[in-house]
Amino acid sequence: MPKKVILDVDTGSDDAVAIMAAMRSPQIELMAVTVTHGNQPLCYTLDNTLRVVSYMGGGVPVYAGSSEPMVKKLLPGRSQNGGQQDVQKMIKDGKEFSLHQKTLDLPEATCRAEEMPAAAYLVQALRHSTEKVTLIPVGPCTNIAMALRMDPSIVEHIEEIVCMGGGDNLGNRTAAAEFNFYADPEAAKIVLGCGAKVRILTPNATGSARFDWADAQKFLDLGTPAGEFAGQLIRHRLEFEEMKGNADTNGTAVHDALTVCAVIDPSVISCQEQIPCDIDIGGSISDGQLLCDHRATAKKDAPTSVAYTVDKERALAVLLAAMAER
Repeated sequence: MPKKVILDVDTGSDDAVAIMAAMRSPQIELMAVTVTHGNQPLCYTLDNTLRVVSYMGGGVPVYAGSSEPMVKKLLPGRSQNGGQQDVQKMIKDGKEFSLHQKTLDLPEATCRAEEMPAAAYLVQALRHSTEKVTLIPVGPCTNIAMALRMDPSIVEHIEEIVCMGGGDNLGNRTAAAEFNFYADPEAAKIVLGCGAKVRILTPNATGSARFDWADAQKFLDLGTPAGEFAGQLIRHRLEFEEMKGNADTNGTAVHDALTVCAVIDPSVISCQEQIPCDIDIGGSISDGQLLCDHRATAKKDAPTSVAYTVDKERALAVLLAAMAER
């Protein structure tokens, strides 16, 4: 039986691949896509999400969520880029490149966002679902945290939360913190501490399964709309990595798509540890850092687990199978 899923995104390039995989996989019943700030401001992440859903034929409701982190920007010392990805831009042959474009290279959306705010939708959908629902936040956790604050009882209706974020001794936004958790540390702390089962795919994990040019071609060769656009996005990310001088990294990490893979087929995670986790919200040099308690006495019955490596070939097969669906 397909898993009931709500996907929470801040649509840039890897989110787009994640949305297409979730929409096409027979293992997922995608109830809705909720949208937050993150890779770009909400106006762009929402437009990109609507473009992807429209490109895939629609049929999945989209809900606009928060444009700001819960409290981070209220403190001036913490407000620097608190809710928007640090998007580097480069020029090649007169063409501007960035890892996450403001507007994806897709036709204008033919569908519109629903009127209900994302957090209100999450509360309503979870309250009334007859089956437990899996939540997949692949951007800042603001929408889900706000829903949990509005009605903590919804945790009883959550099967699990599978999120992309954190990093065990690995940061990509600062030396200590990964972007999604750094963008809204309080939201990440609420989600990790809500009592639901939480699986965290860190950059340690998603960065261990990089896609190369040959992999991008495999998506293009599928001959489906999803395969074609996924291949284009992976090529774009590879070209950006090369322009940055990262050609020796053996490919590009498609973080958010791999997080959806871990829901479609949990066996794509090749190394995972059940471990207590928390988030630093102190506003200092380690603001937003994922803290993993590796002491043996602390690990028993922890509701959180951290993925460290992904089986690249299995993940690729899962994504190709999803993108092959018409």
